[in-house]
Amino acid sequence: MRVTRPGLPPGPRSVPSGLPPFLAEGPAGSSGIMILEYVAHDALGTLRHAAAPVTLGTAVISRGLEDHASFSTHAVRSTVTATAAYRTVLACELLGAVRALRITGAELPDTALRKAYHLATSELPHLAEDHPLSAEIERAERLLDRFSLLCGDVPEDSHDPNAAS
Repeated sequence: MRVTRPGLPPGPRSVPSGLPPFLAEGPAGSSGIMILEYVAHDALGTLRHAAAPVTLGTAVISRGLEDHASFSTHAVRSTVTATAAYRTVLACELLGAVRALRITGAELPDTALRKAYHLATSELPHLAEDHPLSAEIERAERLLDRFSLLCGDVPEDSHDPNAAS
């Protein structure tokens, strides 16, 4: 996530889009969604770590007959960790995009994108002053599954692991 560009002089409208730095809407010195950059980069670090091959280590088991069996559960745990981190990155991007669109008041074409935006704005609060964003990140993460349904390609119960087959 980048809402600023390196080498650009600081100022009230120092991003190429003309939007305020960090999409801050409060008084001078407001941090806006700057913390989302930290959260997203932490999640990316977790994602990179979880994406490393689990078989880089060695483990000889069963009297030397097997050398791979113990890595399968570790690989599953790494996949779960990577998936959670990726969802956090997507949630941060969603919050940034929604905030930018709210600030600009841009009209979106009548597509699934507009439906997604309306869903997001109905679920995510718009608070101009600086505030903790953890609850909004969690809400945005929960919205991700609902976005896939907007295209109409995925049956609604396909995301529910408890749904009958």
